[in-house]
Parts: sequence; C-alpha cells; structure tokens
Amino acid sequence: MMTTLPRLVFAFTVALPSLVLLLAAAAAAAGGTEQQAGGKTDGNNSDLRFVFVKTHKTGSSTLMVLLGQALERRGLYPAFGDDGHAICSTCIGWPDSFVDPERQLYGADKLNFSACISHMRFTAASQAMVQRFLGEDVPTFSLLRDPFKRLISALRFFLPIELREAGFDLRYMTDSEVNRLFDLMGNRTFARTLSTTTRAQTMLSYAFDFGITDNPFLEPAAFEEAFNAAQRRISLVLLTEEWYMSMAMLRRYIGLEFEDMVWNDQKRWHAPVPDISDATKARAREVLWMDYRIYDHYRTAFSARITPVLQLEAQVIQSTQEAYVRRCQAVVSACVPQEDDLPFMHRRYKEKNAANGVPCNEHVRGRWCA
Repeated sequence: MMTTLPRLVFAFTVALPSLVLLLAAAAAAAGGTEQQAGGKTDGNNSDLRFVFVKTHKTGSSTLMVLLGQALERRGLYPAFGDDGHAICSTCIGWPDSFVDPERQLYGADKLNFSACISHMRFTAASQAMVQRFLGEDVPTFSLLRDPFKRLISALRFFLPIELREAGFDLRYMTDSEVNRLFDLMGNRTFARTLSTTTRAQTMLSYAFDFGITDNPFLEPAAFEEAFNAAQRRISLVLLTEEWYMSMAMLRRYIGLEFEDMVWNDQKRWHAPVPDISDATKARAREVLWMDYRIYDHYRTAFSARITPVLQLEAQVIQSTQEAYVRRCQAVVSACVPQEDDLPFMHRRYKEKNAANGVPCNEHVRGRWCA
C-alpha cells in the first residue's frame, strides 16, 4: 500500500477545528434523515463496491484517482483492463462493451476486483457483466460537464488531425471559428471520417459512453427510447461545475469517509473556453443536442437531490480540500505525490501482481510494467 496515503489524515485534521462545528450542525440538521441525503452510511466501508462510468474531459481522471486511493486505503483493487489496444490503458473493453472478462481484463487474479473506475461503454451488456462480479445492487454513477466546454477541452486534448488539416488553432478559437467547427460537425461525411480515424465522435459523446448510441445523427425519437433505457443503468450523475456538492453526494452514495475526500487536481492548467455569442451558444445546443439532453436531464435530477445536510457536508469537503492545498504549499512533504490516472493504475497493477506472488512481466505487456 502507498505509504504516503496516511498523510491525508493529517491534511484532514488541519481543518478540524472549524469543521467540527459544521459537522455538528450537519448532524443536528439531519435529524435522522440520512437516507434522504442519499445512500449508504458513513464509516470505513471495507466492502466498498461501485462502478464509475468514466467520461472524457470532465475531471474524471481526478475523480478516478480519488476513488482508486479510497480503494487502496481499504486494501482493495479496481478492475484492470487489457492493454492490448492502442486507445487507452485505463479502459475496460472501451470502445466496445465489457462482455468478455477473460479477454478484456488482465493481470493476476483478474476476476477479483471491487470496483470499475476505467473508461467503459456502459451498455446493457456491460451492466450485466459488471453485476455478475459486483452484484445487482452495485452503486453506479458518472460525471458530466457542460457539453460545449467538454467539446473544446476534448478537441484540445485529442487534437484530431482532420481539424488541424482544416486550419483550426484549437488553443485560441473565435466565435466565427466555433461556428465553422459546428459546420463541419454537421457534415455527415466529415463526422464519419472523424469517427473512424480518431474515434473523436465517440470520445466527444455522452450518448456513446452511456451506451445509448454510436450514431451522431440518430433521430430524436430513437434517441429518447434508448436514453430512457440508459437512465435505469446509472443511479447517480455528478456534475463537474458542482464539484464539492458532487463529492458530498458521492461520499454518502458509496460510503466513503471525509478523509477520502481529499485529492490532487490532475489539471495543472485550465485553458479558457472560447468566448462565444448567445446565438452561438444556442447553436451549440442544436449541434450537441444529444449531450445537452443528457446533461440537462441529470442536472435537474442533481438539483433535486440537494438537501441542507449535503450543503453543510459540501462545505466540510471544500474546507478540508482548501486546508490540504494550503498545507501542501507550506510543507511539500505533507502532500500526496501527484499521480495521474495512468501512473496510478500501473502502480496498483504491479502491487496486485506482487501480492499474488506473480512477477509483473509474466502477466502484462507494454507499459503496465514500465
């Protein structure tokens, strides 16, 4: 187990004096309504099980490592996906459904895991397979961000060659360039090319990751039917724009401690989102209509979950995190080392192999054992 993780205990106690009052107020306000606030009980949940449907460019890597460290503190491991494709190392079957664990999982004791925290296209077939290992009642959740902001962030990250060849400077986009981008996204030939050569269409789509459709031009009626089915597969959707409230909801939903809710932000630099006109914002909703339909639905559901108790607990989490950041700036040795999703998964993978007495190089290929 990572020896530096107990430092989070110290980071939490730094903010303790001011948080005691908030916690007491939260307990008094709860008045026995914990279930109303949303989910499992507090405490060190040693039987931690959950499925995180990881989305692209939403802050999901930060959340993935937070969840992975929570598992690590309890001596548990996530599922490790096969690294046999060139798309990503933090995937379970993606961009296909998770239907063949013998082929799509990897490593020693690969069928023994407590959670899924990697990219996985969460179709009905994926859900059925996950429930075989984690139970039909396994908590399942995801994370969404405003679709236009996510689109720009994803394009800057994946840098599709088709857009570069079309003369886009994705770092600095004007209102007119955003509209030119929307013109191309509405071109079926261009969209299919983008999908087959870089998988950008799937990476930019909540509809794809939620197992609704892989067709960016699906008719609205067919989309609604598939979306209604998908809603039954994911019980909680968090919002990037409401991060601290999302962490409060998540803590209760899967049974984490406040100590678990301290993290290193994986995003070192936040590029500005293009400043666009109201007309272009309206057009963004037209072009990205599927993702906005999904986002708006879950944003409404998210707002309905908020209670006074959760509002207080979100303040506790925010105060704890801010104290942790201040402490790291003052005493570097008090920080948990910055660890992005790939290094984290590689380290835990090697540790699980070692715990099973298996040399790492006998069970993996490529970067996993680098």
